Amino acid sequence: TVGDELTSLSAGIAGVVGRGRAEVGDKTMIDALQPAAEALTKALESGTSASRALAEAADAAERGRDATLPLVA
Repeated sequence: TVGDELTSLSAGIAGVVGRGRAEVGDKTMIDALQPAAEALTKALESGTSASRALAEAADAAERGRDATLPLVA
């Protein structure tokens, strides 16, 4: 289910953050994953369909990724 996917995504993010101490703005995959998880959570909590919630999460991930373009790693 999407809830299980969200749990897995959140655990993955926590693992990457814990291991590498990455934060949003560090030009890492966290810049895409964290906004995706937040968008997915918000969409699911508002009762959005699973397919739409996943689409919103993908859009948020793309925006997070694109926000890193001007950053220096």
